[in-house]
Amino acid sequence: MKNVYLAQFSTVSVGRYFFFPYSVGLLWSYAQTQAEIVKQYQLKKILWIKKPINEIVNNLEKPDIVGLSNYVWNVNYNKELAKAIKNEFPFCKIIMGGPAIPDDDDSYFDENPFVDFCIHTEGEINFSKILLEINKPNPDFTNFTGISFVNSTCSKKSERIKDINEIPSPYLEGLFDDIVEEASNLGYTVNMLLETNRGCPFKCTFCDWGGLTFSKLYNFNIDRIKKEIEWAGKNRIELLSLADANFGIFIDRDMEIARFAVETKRKYGYPKLFDTSWTKNTTPKTIEIAKTLLNGGMFRKFIMSLQTLNTDALKNIKRTNVNGTLFKSLVEDRSVSTATELIVGLPGETLESYKNGVCSLLDMKIKIITNPLTLFPNSEMSSESYRNEWELKTKLVKSTWSSHGVDEWEELVISTKSYSSSDWSEMLLWGWITVFLDGYFWTDLVSANFNKRDWHDWAFKWFSKNDSVLKPFLEKYKNHFEEGTSYELWGGGVGVLDLTVNEAILQDTSWSHTLKKCTQEFCNFYSVEMPSDEVFEKQKNNHVVLEGYTSLSEQLVSNRWNYLSRRYEPL
Repeated sequence: MKNVYLAQFSTVSVGRYFFFPYSVGLLWSYAQTQAEIVKQYQLKKILWIKKPINEIVNNLEKPDIVGLSNYVWNVNYNKELAKAIKNEFPFCKIIMGGPAIPDDDDSYFDENPFVDFCIHTEGEINFSKILLEINKPNPDFTNFTGISFVNSTCSKKSERIKDINEIPSPYLEGLFDDIVEEASNLGYTVNMLLETNRGCPFKCTFCDWGGLTFSKLYNFNIDRIKKEIEWAGKNRIELLSLADANFGIFIDRDMEIARFAVETKRKYGYPKLFDTSWTKNTTPKTIEIAKTLLNGGMFRKFIMSLQTLNTDALKNIKRTNVNGTLFKSLVEDRSVSTATELIVGLPGETLESYKNGVCSLLDMKIKIITNPLTLFPNSEMSSESYRNEWELKTKLVKSTWSSHGVDEWEELVISTKSYSSSDWSEMLLWGWITVFLDGYFWTDLVSANFNKRDWHDWAFKWFSKNDSVLKPFLEKYKNHFEEGTSYELWGGGVGVLDLTVNEAILQDTSWSHTLKKCTQEFCNFYSVEMPSDEVFEKQKNNHVVLEGYTSLSEQLVSNRWNYLSRRYEPL
């Protein structure tokens, strides 16, 4: 029997929250449907925790095959691990897959000579094909599609699985039972990744949803999904996070899934939370699905992913947002807290349009999540033609996923034909402090009395130059572009900076006085009326303390997508 190791290192939050290695679990569960593979190979272990590389290599037992799933948070770590494995076990075949494997990089194998094969887009069929072909007396991969190797000329377009229900569930097959036990012994929380469908009908230029953007959607059987959700309940899994690109696109089916998740929580107490990427075509019926989860105590966030309010930028990324009348009706339905994602620096965006967009959303009392524009290897935006058309200039920025002596990097777009790098730098810093101040309810009651754009432009400059608890942070990041710390302004999704700054304000006994002084100078400058003392008193006491958190700052960051921490609503 040949020994197989599979590796999928997930994001890690607060040092102890992980995700199950779902992608490689699917590879192996499908491989087990092939009789010859069952006879010839055995899975020794799924690697899911980043550790010192020599520690992992020293614990491998004669690896014949090592497959690694790659994305922005682990691609360089995987390369270093693969290189170390190849040095120690030269006979071992290294197979790379995942969204971070480029489809059009002819130099990949020259730069990574320790890699034997790459799988492009869907991996289940081709991983099994590689295992079967390797065992032949004279293996020949020249006619394979969706696989690349040294000096290969085969097509990198994978054959899609037409019936994805041919892939057994790794949860129901017991592949992750050892991980449940290991995590419990280590005091870690491992959350569930799950697909209910696969594919995406949209073609946003910045996105590459596993190589399956602008493709037909295929559904997993709903009885299987229910069994997987029940597995999560029985195994006390805290978070169910769907890997769907557009949950809610199948209204009746997805409502049934949401209702079953709620029923499962009522029965077992788990999963506690439900998270997903919602459909881009949001409708009132989509909101009803979100309400079901909210009423069931499972709601994490409902996001209408607008990306930008600039119509030129939307056209440039092949995107259309919800029409104005429908958007207004969705926003006015306050039974569900609505948030939106904005991408900083899309082609066609300007500093002015970005600031105006942020302030418009704050006026509508919509929570905002901002992310810098990152180029993914197989997205349309990363192509040479698109880069040239929009004069994209980029910078590699070290990410917070770096660990164990291996740095991870993201390619951020820092200027285009429509904005300069200095504009981008201000968009990121201004956007962070603006969303922070209103989003964590430090200034929202005060700013509601003024033109949002005037107020937040003023606050950004005032807190940058006047002594306050915020000045050291704004001073620290004023040169974030030059110093390579831009990534910290959005925390890679884990909110580390936000946690620190919230704690600093909570410890600052003069914050209310400082805010009042800032506001008085603003009113004097713009000749507008000063808000009443009642407004400042409410602003001072605007946070509700919820149970289950170690601190108010942790509570604020954990609930940054909703309004549960807010006591008073702005007038």
